Amino acid sequence: MTKQNSSGQSLCGLSRRSLLQSTAALLSVPLVAKATMAWAQEKLAGSGEVVVYSTGGSFTEGARR
Repeated sequence: MTKQNSSGQSLCGLSRRSLLQSTAALLSVPLVAKATMAWAQEKLAGSGEVVVYSTGGSFTEGARR
């Protein structure tokens, strides 16, 4: 058992609450990263066709090449 000062914190500077909050945050990181990556892949999936609007001229010819 660790010694605590009058404010309820242990002498090493971590309270039980802050230790549990930090642990929960660290354990949730892989889940959030996986969900974000799946969402990004879904949004970036397309038909493979690129549609470009141009007024014509030499720029359009260069883009087509």
